Amino acid sequence: MAQAYRRLYKYHNMPRTELIDRTYLHMARAYGNLNTCPRGSVGALITINGKVVSMGYNASPEGEPLCINDGCIIENGVCVRVSHAEANAFKNAMVGFLPKHSFDLYCTLMPCANCMAEWIIPNHTQRIIVPHRYVHSDGRYRTVLGFNGFL
Repeated sequence: MAQAYRRLYKYHNMPRTELIDRTYLHMARAYGNLNTCPRGSVGALITINGKVVSMGYNASPEGEPLCINDGCIIENGVCVRVSHAEANAFKNAMVGFLPKHSFDLYCTLMPCANCMAEWIIPNHTQRIIVPHRYVHSDGRYRTVLGFNGFL
């Protein structure tokens, strides 16, 4: 009982914005468990003004074979059968129908350069919140478009 109270007390004294960021990252992580590719479970969550508007996870496009059933298609060390979590979150948000507000993107892994260029920057993303940065296999951190004030 005392241990549970200490855990709650720790979060009670946390700044509100940090508590919200941690909560949304936990939600993105849980949503990532629905992935259809065994190579990784990535989840993404989009908010506008603190309200969740969309979630996504790495999955094959609708109607296409799933990696968990038919195996991955690997090109240059990456599975090309699945769409990335952040791309799916933006597709699920029906971006064209939403008002042009600033989005916050919570993602369990740092988005790749393609997702940054195609989805994140063009769609008014204000912040990208990730638990840790993506690391190349050689150990270097990946700098994606200079971050432009993100994170």
